[in-house]
Formats: sequence, C-alpha cells, structure tokens
Amino acid sequence: MEQSQCVSIIFLSLQLLMHNGKSDLEGTNSMFAAKMIQTEYEQIFECINVNSQPSLRHPLLRDHIVQMRPTSFADSLDADLKSKFSYEEVTINYIACPMGTVPILRNYGRNSTARSFKMLKGYMQNEYKSTLHTVMVATLPATVHGSIAMITVYEPNVGISTQPRYSGAVVQIQNGVDPHLYGDNHSHFEIAWSDNNHGCINLLCKGFVQVSSQVAPRAILNPASTINGTQYVIAVELCQKRYLLSIMQDTVTGNWWLTYGNESHPVGYWPKELFSYLADAANEIGWFGVVGAAHGESCPPMGSGEWPDEGEGKAAYFAEVKIVDERTNVVVPNLKDCVVQITDPKCYQVGRVNALDEGLHFYFGGPECPSAG
Repeated sequence: MEQSQCVSIIFLSLQLLMHNGKSDLEGTNSMFAAKMIQTEYEQIFECINVNSQPSLRHPLLRDHIVQMRPTSFADSLDADLKSKFSYEEVTINYIACPMGTVPILRNYGRNSTARSFKMLKGYMQNEYKSTLHTVMVATLPATVHGSIAMITVYEPNVGISTQPRYSGAVVQIQNGVDPHLYGDNHSHFEIAWSDNNHGCINLLCKGFVQVSSQVAPRAILNPASTINGTQYVIAVELCQKRYLLSIMQDTVTGNWWLTYGNESHPVGYWPKELFSYLADAANEIGWFGVVGAAHGESCPPMGSGEWPDEGEGKAAYFAEVKIVDERTNVVVPNLKDCVVQITDPKCYQVGRVNALDEGLHFYFGGPECPSAG
C-alpha cells in the first residue's frame, strides 16, 4: 500500500560536506557590507551588521530581537575533551569581521533560492533526481534538547561526473546539502533547517541568525585527515581546552543554538519562530554518513573511502557523541535506545557502535558504489 505523503519532517542539521560544482555569487548587496574579506582559499566574505543580516527578513522574524548568546544552556559542555583517540583540531577558516558584524559568504554559491530538504530514518531526498546513500545511528523517539559529537574530517575524491555529487557527515536534530554550492574539492562547514517543506541551507535564505564575527557557515575546513596519517576532527582549542561543535536548545527562549561547546562560544541560532514543533523539543537525533550522485552515476566514497572495520587511522568516525536529555543533562545515549540503518550495505557500512564514558563511538564509510543502473 502506498504510504501517505502528508508527513511533517522538521529538522536542524550540522553538515561537513564535499561537493563538486560550479561557483557563482550568492547575491548579497555589497553596498551594505562594512568590510570585504578574501581568505587564502579565495572565499569572499562580506561583514554585515548583525541586525541587518538577510536571515532577519524572514516574515516570521519581522519583530525578532537578536539574542547574542543563550540564556539557559545544558551543563557539562565546557569540560575538556578526554578522547582515547589521537587527533588534531581542524581549522574552520576564521574571518576577522569587525565587532557587531557577521561574515556572510559572497561567492561559492549558485543562487540564493531556498531549497527544501527531507531526511528521515536514514533516507534523504532533495529536489534533484539523484541517487543517495546513507548510513545512520539514531536515537529512538524521546524528548531531547541537543547533541554534541566529534567528527573526523576527510576529503575523499568525489570525481567530476554529472552533478549532483557529494560526500559528507551530518548531525541531524529532528521532531546532506546542495551539491551545486561550491567549485572546489574541500570539506565545508554547513548547516540546514526544514519545517513542513520550508527551509534552507546555510545563509542562502532567511532563518539562521548568525552572531559570531569570526566563524561562518560555508567556510572551508582545513586540513583534512589522511589515511594512516594525522586524524583531524572538527573541534577548537580555546584557553587550553578543546571544544566540539554542538546544537543545543536554549530552554528559556526555545531557540536552537550552534556553538563551540558552551554558551560562551556561540556561532548563531535558529529562532523558535521558524518551527511548528522544534520550539518545544526534538524527538530524534541522528548521526549520518551520506553520499549522493546523479541518477545512473556511481556514488563517491563515504568518509575516508575505507570500510569501518579498518579502524582508527583509516576509517572515518563519530566519537564523543552525547545528547541533552529531557532534564537538560548532557548524557551518553543508551545503546538500547539507538538504531542503525543503512541504505545499501554492499557499498557502505556502520561499524560496531560502542558506548564509552566519553560518549558513543562508531566508524563508518565505504568505497565508491557502482551505479545500479
């Protein structure tokens, strides 16, 4: 029997993706930029007044007052990482915008239209006719207010075949992204949101309110991990402490924050006004490996391109995975409350999921997957 299409899928996601596509201008108005900054990777950022950023033009945010940092946050997010793995922090391309402004990427975007994405139980769709594979570890339905995780950063060769074509890792909070965005083979720091078929990625449309003057969605991550070489994860060292990226809900305002660790290091937030259900809490969190390709094309490698059983130093992984529970405590998910789903086990796999004191840990990935057609 055909399933009903009247399904409401609402999510936030943090994404580390590699694309192969064309570059273009994002469509911002340079007249309003306080400063223009070009990075060593030739990304051009415009420093826009925090109260004039395009996100605030969303009709639901007409009277929104920018919140510069969370007012109520989960405890235990400022603890130093004590991972059993050997790794270095990857550098998000920092931008030195003046205080009171936020960096918005001007190039590397194909257009400024909003794109809607759906991702549920290991299956992701976008508006393109494409083949997509995912591997996923996810929590069973429960009340949750956030997630924190360590993710290795790899740059597998995605090839130059017909678009779309991409490979990456995703953290999704729910109640992959556009492969045409970039013209390079670097990993990028990306975000997305969706509610009832409305939403978008990064800052290409209205919604995410940025407050950091140094860290911006769409920035390049560098360097990348190498097989049998140094393993780099997306983390930052501040005041001799290492912090992971997290998505956490401010339980007073209902806004969902993207931060480095605790409330002292915010990147920005998704206002609660955007969501019909996530304003209260989420009921599922998933940690994905994802690849995609044009229909009829082989899919690129996932993770490092190595199978999970190759282990440390070769396979990509999620580690130190924790959630914020209904009492806003940062806890390690119970294995019996988690599920593993894989769209094509012949091509991509998730290794054994281990529950350690530091959090859940699992390897994932696989080599190029031949076209089924």
